Amino acid sequence: MTTPAGGPGDELRARWSCDYLAEVLDLEAVPAYDRDGQPTGWVAIDPVVLEDRLVDLYAEGDD
Repeated sequence: MTTPAGGPGDELRARWSCDYLAEVLDLEAVPAYDRDGQPTGWVAIDPVVLEDRLVDLYAEGDD
C-alpha cells in the first residue's frame, strides 16, 4: 500500500520500472498519484515491502 497522495516519499515510490519490479518480485503495484490526487500514469511499490522482499531474497541466497 502507499501513503495518501502527496504523502512523504510518494515521489520515491513512483518510478517507471515499478511495474516490472512488481512482476519479477511478485509484489503488489498500485497506481501512483501526484500531490493533487491525480493519477500520474506510473505505478508505485511500498518501499518497506520492497526492502523486505529484497532482504528475503538476499537471505535465500545465503542458504
